[in-house]
Amino acid sequence: MIKYAFIFLLLTPPQLSPRQAAPNANTEPSSCLSTELNEYDAEILLYMLPASVTSRGNGRKIGWELQDSPKLNQKDFFSFYLYDVRAPANSSPTIGYFAINKHTGEVWDMSRAESVESEDLSAVQKILRRGHCVDEKILKAYASRRPDILNSK
Repeated sequence: MIKYAFIFLLLTPPQLSPRQAAPNANTEPSSCLSTELNEYDAEILLYMLPASVTSRGNGRKIGWELQDSPKLNQKDFFSFYLYDVRAPANSSPTIGYFAINKHTGEVWDMSRAESVESEDLSAVQKILRRGHCVDEKILKAYASRRPDILNSK
């Protein structure tokens, strides 16, 4: 009986509200309303960063902390301190400071003041954007936002 219930759950698509409905060929663009990425989505992007992938490949364990500072644009971005959990006591655990745009999923390297790009990161961004109904209009509207510049809008 449990086996059949499990199969049923696997074959039954999740019921999403119109606000959460993912766009497809059969839905009108207006039926999919854009939503902001949440902290969990941002953590997935952190995990896929090239710096994270390299660190894990070198046998390190990564960790992160959400940064809370009035000097950062917290309205539009999640800002994180990314570090090596297993760093020796005589070395710096810092991997970097990164910010994720809540509207677009764009990732910023705060030390370099530039966007981070990689093939794997782009693939995950595409999935998250589709799930949050982020279209070209939203990407253009928030493209000029920066994590270190406070916006009054």
